[in-house]
Amino acid sequence: MLTLMGIAANARGLELKHLRARVVKHMASGPRRVERVEVHVTMDGTDLGEAERTLLEAAARTCPVAKSLHPDLVQDIHFIYG
Repeated sequence: MLTLMGIAANARGLELKHLRARVVKHMASGPRRVERVEVHVTMDGTDLGEAERTLLEAAARTCPVAKSLHPDLVQDIHFIYG
């Protein structure tokens, strides 16, 4: 997700400051498996407008890794701008 955000930002001359991600997994039983992941993407977005934020979030949501995960896995993605 961060790579795709970086590519989109670079193509438009945007600077991503303090970009990072934290992933929290939630397990289920019967059978034991990862049921849900929370992805918290944080960055300093004080100089980004609504259009730029929308663009970066859309880029992150096209992540091929996320798209290749099992369709039953819930992906709860949050974008936090400081």
